[in-house]
Amino acid sequence: MRPWLGMAAGVALGLMDGLFLELVGADILLESRSITWPVMVVYALTFGALGYAVGRLLEVRDQLRAQQAQLIQSEKLASIGRMAAGVAHEVRNPLGVIRSSAEFISEGLPGPDAELEDACRFIVEEVDRLDVFVADVLDLSRPAPTSERLEPASDVVDRAAVLSGGVVEVDNQTSGELPELFDRVLLGLFVNAAQAGARQVRVTGEPGQLRIEDDGPGIPAELHDQVFEPFFTTKARGTGLGLAMARRVVEAHGGSIVLQSGSVFRIQL
Repeated sequence: MRPWLGMAAGVALGLMDGLFLELVGADILLESRSITWPVMVVYALTFGALGYAVGRLLEVRDQLRAQQAQLIQSEKLASIGRMAAGVAHEVRNPLGVIRSSAEFISEGLPGPDAELEDACRFIVEEVDRLDVFVADVLDLSRPAPTSERLEPASDVVDRAAVLSGGVVEVDNQTSGELPELFDRVLLGLFVNAAQAGARQVRVTGEPGQLRIEDDGPGIPAELHDQVFEPFFTTKARGTGLGLAMARRVVEAHGGSIVLQSGSVFRIQL
Protein backbone atom coordinates (compact mmCIF):
# COMPACT_ATOMS: atom_id res chain seq x y z
CA MET A 1 0.00 0.00 0.00
CA ARG A 2 2.76 2.47 0.89
CA PRO A 3 4.48 2.32 -2.53
CA TRP A 4 1.23 3.13 -4.32
CA LEU A 5 0.43 5.93 -1.90
CA GLY A 6 3.93 7.32 -2.48
CA MET A 7 3.43 7.15 -6.24
CA ALA A 8 0.07 8.90 -5.97
CA ALA A 9 1.58 11.63 -3.79
CA GLY A 10 4.46 12.14 -6.26
CA VAL A 11 2.18 12.38 -9.28
CA ALA A 12 -0.12 14.78 -7.41
CA LEU A 13 2.83 16.96 -6.49
CA GLY A 14 3.96 17.16 -10.12
CA LEU A 15 0.49 18.02 -11.34
CA MET A 16 0.09 20.68 -8.64
CA ASP A 17 3.31 22.29 -9.84
CA GLY A 18 1.85 22.37 -13.35
CA LEU A 19 -1.33 23.99 -12.06
CA PHE A 20 0.75 26.53 -10.17
CA LEU A 21 2.61 27.50 -13.34
CA GLU A 22 -0.73 27.79 -15.09
CA LEU A 23 -2.11 30.08 -12.38
CA VAL A 24 0.86 32.43 -12.35
CA GLY A 25 0.92 32.55 -16.12
CA ALA A 26 4.38 30.99 -16.47
CA ASP A 27 5.17 28.95 -19.53
CA ILE A 28 7.97 26.70 -20.74
CA LEU A 29 8.79 27.32 -24.39
CA LEU A 30 10.78 25.29 -26.89
CA GLU A 31 11.21 26.98 -30.27
CA SER A 32 8.21 29.17 -29.51
CA ARG A 33 6.06 26.17 -28.65
CA SER A 34 4.66 25.62 -25.15
CA ILE A 35 5.84 22.39 -23.60
CA THR A 36 4.76 23.20 -20.06
CA TRP A 37 2.33 20.32 -19.59
CA PRO A 38 4.48 17.63 -21.27
CA VAL A 39 7.32 18.68 -18.96
CA MET A 40 4.99 18.65 -15.95
CA VAL A 41 3.71 15.18 -16.86
CA VAL A 42 7.26 13.84 -17.03
CA TYR A 43 8.00 15.69 -13.80
CA ALA A 44 4.93 14.12 -12.15
CA LEU A 45 5.84 10.62 -13.35
CA THR A 46 9.38 11.06 -12.06
CA PHE A 47 8.09 12.15 -8.67
CA GLY A 48 5.63 9.25 -8.74
CA ALA A 49 8.45 6.77 -9.33
CA LEU A 50 10.42 8.37 -6.52
CA GLY A 51 7.41 8.16 -4.19
CA TYR A 52 6.93 4.50 -5.09
CA ALA A 53 10.60 3.78 -4.29
CA VAL A 54 10.39 5.60 -0.95
CA GLY A 55 7.20 3.72 -0.02
CA ARG A 56 8.80 0.42 -0.95
CA LEU A 57 11.87 1.22 1.16
CA LEU A 58 9.62 1.99 4.14
CA GLU A 59 7.85 -1.35 3.69
CA VAL A 60 11.17 -3.21 3.52
CA ARG A 61 12.35 -1.38 6.65
CA ASP A 62 9.23 -2.45 8.55
CA GLN A 63 9.64 -6.05 7.34
CA LEU A 64 13.26 -6.10 8.46
CA ARG A 65 12.27 -4.74 11.87
CA ALA A 66 9.59 -7.42 12.22
CA GLN A 67 12.05 -10.14 11.20
CA GLN A 68 14.60 -8.80 13.67
CA ALA A 69 12.00 -8.88 16.44
CA GLN A 70 11.09 -12.46 15.51
CA LEU A 71 14.75 -13.49 15.56
CA ILE A 72 15.23 -11.92 18.99
CA GLN A 73 12.11 -13.67 20.26
CA SER A 74 13.27 -16.99 18.78
CA GLU A 75 16.63 -16.63 20.50
CA LYS A 76 14.88 -15.87 23.79
CA LEU A 77 12.72 -18.98 23.44
CA ALA A 78 15.76 -21.08 22.51
CA SER A 79 17.52 -19.89 25.66
CA ILE A 80 14.40 -20.64 27.68
CA GLY A 81 14.29 -24.10 26.12
CA ARG A 82 17.85 -24.89 27.13
CA MET A 83 17.20 -23.62 30.63
CA ALA A 84 13.91 -25.50 30.89
CA ALA A 85 15.49 -28.79 29.85
CA GLY A 86 18.09 -28.43 32.58
CA VAL A 87 15.54 -27.37 35.18
CA ALA A 88 13.21 -30.26 34.32
CA HIS A 89 16.03 -32.76 34.63
CA GLU A 90 17.45 -31.39 37.89
CA VAL A 91 14.23 -30.38 39.64
CA ARG A 92 11.46 -32.79 38.71
CA ASN A 93 12.95 -35.89 40.33
CA PRO A 94 13.62 -34.16 43.69
CA LEU A 95 10.14 -32.63 43.54
CA GLY A 96 8.66 -36.09 43.07
CA VAL A 97 10.56 -37.38 46.09
CA ILE A 98 9.42 -34.41 48.21
CA ARG A 99 5.80 -34.92 47.17
CA SER A 100 5.85 -38.66 47.87
CA SER A 101 7.51 -38.08 51.24
CA ALA A 102 4.88 -35.53 52.25
CA GLU A 103 2.08 -37.91 51.29
CA PHE A 104 3.78 -40.77 53.14
CA ILE A 105 4.12 -38.69 56.29
CA SER A 106 0.49 -37.56 56.08
CA GLU A 107 -0.80 -41.12 55.61
CA GLY A 108 1.47 -42.57 58.33
CA LEU A 109 0.47 -40.24 61.13
CA PRO A 110 -0.37 -42.31 64.23
CA GLY A 111 -3.20 -39.98 65.15
CA PRO A 112 -4.99 -36.83 64.04
CA ASP A 113 -2.61 -33.89 63.79
CA ALA A 114 -4.28 -31.03 61.96
CA GLU A 115 -1.18 -28.84 61.91
CA LEU A 116 1.07 -31.54 60.41
CA GLU A 117 -1.62 -32.59 57.93
CA ASP A 118 -1.95 -28.97 56.78
CA ALA A 119 1.80 -28.72 56.37
CA CYS A 120 1.92 -31.91 54.29
CA ARG A 121 -0.97 -30.75 52.12
CA PHE A 122 0.74 -27.40 51.61
CA ILE A 123 3.95 -29.17 50.50
CA VAL A 124 2.03 -31.31 47.99
CA GLU A 125 0.17 -28.29 46.58
CA GLU A 126 3.36 -26.26 46.18
CA VAL A 127 5.18 -29.17 44.54
CA ASP A 128 2.28 -29.56 42.09
CA ARG A 129 2.39 -25.83 41.35
CA LEU A 130 6.13 -25.99 40.64
CA ASP A 131 5.63 -29.03 38.42
CA VAL A 132 3.00 -27.16 36.40
CA PHE A 133 5.37 -24.22 36.09
CA VAL A 134 8.17 -26.44 34.77
CA ALA A 135 5.75 -27.99 32.28
CA ASP A 136 4.63 -24.53 31.13
CA VAL A 137 8.24 -23.45 30.61
CA LEU A 138 8.91 -26.59 28.56
CA ASP A 139 5.78 -25.93 26.47
CA LEU A 140 6.93 -22.36 25.84
CA SER A 141 10.23 -23.58 24.42
CA ARG A 142 8.61 -26.05 22.02
CA PRO A 143 6.92 -25.24 18.71
CA ALA A 144 3.45 -23.87 19.38
CA PRO A 145 0.64 -26.34 18.65
CA THR A 146 -1.55 -25.65 15.64
CA SER A 147 -4.81 -27.02 14.35
CA GLU A 148 -6.39 -26.74 10.92
CA ARG A 149 -9.77 -27.73 12.31
CA LEU A 150 -12.15 -24.79 12.51
CA GLU A 151 -15.16 -24.58 14.79
CA PRO A 152 -17.90 -21.98 15.24
CA ALA A 153 -16.37 -19.13 17.22
CA SER A 154 -19.26 -19.18 19.69
CA ASP A 155 -18.50 -22.85 20.51
CA VAL A 156 -14.80 -22.13 21.08
CA VAL A 157 -15.64 -19.22 23.41
CA ASP A 158 -18.22 -21.28 25.31
CA ARG A 159 -15.76 -24.15 25.76
CA ALA A 160 -13.13 -21.75 27.13
CA ALA A 161 -15.71 -20.36 29.56
CA VAL A 162 -16.52 -23.87 30.81
CA LEU A 163 -12.82 -24.74 31.16
CA SER A 164 -12.27 -21.60 33.22
CA GLY A 165 -14.63 -22.98 35.85
CA GLY A 166 -16.85 -19.91 35.75
CA VAL A 167 -14.24 -17.58 37.24
CA VAL A 168 -15.87 -14.77 35.24
CA GLU A 169 -19.20 -14.30 33.48
CA VAL A 170 -18.64 -14.51 29.72
CA ASP A 171 -20.87 -12.54 27.35
CA ASN A 172 -20.42 -14.36 24.04
CA GLN A 173 -21.31 -12.25 20.99
CA THR A 174 -19.24 -13.88 18.24
CA SER A 175 -19.72 -15.15 14.72
CA GLY A 176 -17.57 -16.88 12.15
CA GLU A 177 -15.07 -19.66 12.88
CA LEU A 178 -11.91 -20.09 14.93
CA PRO A 179 -9.21 -22.76 15.20
CA GLU A 180 -10.26 -25.21 17.91
CA LEU A 181 -7.05 -24.57 19.90
CA PHE A 182 -8.06 -20.97 20.48
CA ASP A 183 -9.98 -22.17 23.54
CA ARG A 184 -6.56 -22.22 25.27
CA VAL A 185 -5.93 -18.61 24.32
CA LEU A 186 -9.31 -17.48 25.56
CA LEU A 187 -9.06 -19.58 28.72
CA GLY A 188 -5.83 -17.77 29.63
CA LEU A 189 -7.42 -14.38 29.00
CA PHE A 190 -10.47 -15.26 31.12
CA VAL A 191 -8.36 -16.46 34.04
CA ASN A 192 -6.10 -13.40 33.83
CA ALA A 193 -9.13 -11.14 33.85
CA ALA A 194 -10.55 -12.87 36.93
CA GLN A 195 -7.23 -12.69 38.76
CA ALA A 196 -7.09 -8.97 38.00
CA GLY A 197 -10.50 -8.43 39.60
CA ALA A 198 -12.85 -8.60 36.62
CA ARG A 199 -16.31 -10.07 37.00
CA GLN A 200 -17.42 -10.10 33.38
CA VAL A 201 -15.70 -10.59 30.02
CA ARG A 202 -17.38 -9.60 26.76
CA VAL A 203 -16.20 -11.39 23.64
CA THR A 204 -17.34 -9.90 20.34
CA GLY A 205 -16.17 -10.63 16.87
CA GLU A 206 -16.77 -11.38 13.26
CA PRO A 207 -14.94 -13.59 10.78
CA GLY A 208 -11.22 -12.89 11.11
CA GLN A 209 -11.13 -11.00 14.37
CA LEU A 210 -12.04 -11.10 18.06
CA ARG A 211 -12.34 -8.42 20.70
CA ILE A 212 -12.05 -9.45 24.35
CA GLU A 213 -12.92 -6.81 26.94
CA ASP A 214 -13.29 -7.21 30.69
CA ASP A 215 -14.62 -4.88 33.38
CA GLY A 216 -11.46 -5.07 35.48
CA PRO A 217 -9.05 -2.23 36.29
CA GLY A 218 -6.99 -2.84 33.15
CA ILE A 219 -3.26 -2.94 32.55
CA PRO A 220 -1.38 0.37 32.94
CA ALA A 221 -0.31 1.93 29.64
CA GLU A 222 3.37 1.87 30.57
CA LEU A 223 3.26 -1.94 30.78
CA HIS A 224 1.58 -2.61 27.42
CA ASP A 225 4.86 -3.37 25.65
CA GLN A 226 5.85 -5.95 28.26
CA VAL A 227 2.73 -8.02 28.87
CA PHE A 228 3.55 -10.60 26.18
CA GLU A 229 7.14 -11.09 27.36
CA PRO A 230 7.82 -14.49 28.99
CA PHE A 231 7.96 -14.35 32.82
CA PHE A 232 6.63 -10.79 33.01
CA THR A 233 3.82 -10.57 35.54
CA THR A 234 2.28 -8.07 37.92
CA LYS A 235 0.74 -10.79 40.12
CA ALA A 236 2.40 -11.98 43.31
CA ARG A 237 2.02 -15.67 42.38
CA GLY A 238 1.90 -15.32 38.61
CA THR A 239 4.32 -17.10 36.27
CA GLY A 240 4.17 -14.58 33.43
CA LEU A 241 3.72 -17.33 30.83
CA GLY A 242 0.00 -17.10 30.03
CA LEU A 243 0.04 -14.21 27.56
CA ALA A 244 3.35 -15.33 26.07
CA MET A 245 1.80 -18.73 25.29
CA ALA A 246 -1.36 -17.07 23.97
CA ARG A 247 0.66 -14.99 21.52
CA ARG A 248 2.62 -18.03 20.33
CA VAL A 249 -0.55 -20.01 19.64
CA VAL A 250 -2.17 -17.10 17.78
CA GLU A 251 0.95 -16.37 15.71
CA ALA A 252 1.39 -20.08 14.92
CA HIS A 253 -2.01 -19.86 13.20
CA GLY A 254 -0.93 -16.80 11.20
CA GLY A 255 -2.67 -14.25 13.39
CA SER A 256 -1.76 -11.53 15.85
CA ILE A 257 -2.88 -10.53 19.33
CA VAL A 258 -2.46 -7.04 20.75
CA LEU A 259 -3.44 -5.23 23.91
CA GLN A 260 -5.52 -2.46 22.39
CA SER A 261 -6.17 -0.70 25.69
CA GLY A 262 -5.97 -1.44 29.39
CA SER A 263 -8.64 -4.14 29.40
CA VAL A 264 -9.19 -4.83 25.68
CA PHE A 265 -7.37 -7.50 23.71
CA ARG A 266 -7.81 -7.83 19.96
CA ILE A 267 -7.05 -10.97 17.97
CA GLN A 268 -6.67 -10.64 14.21
CA LEU A 269 -6.55 -13.61 11.85
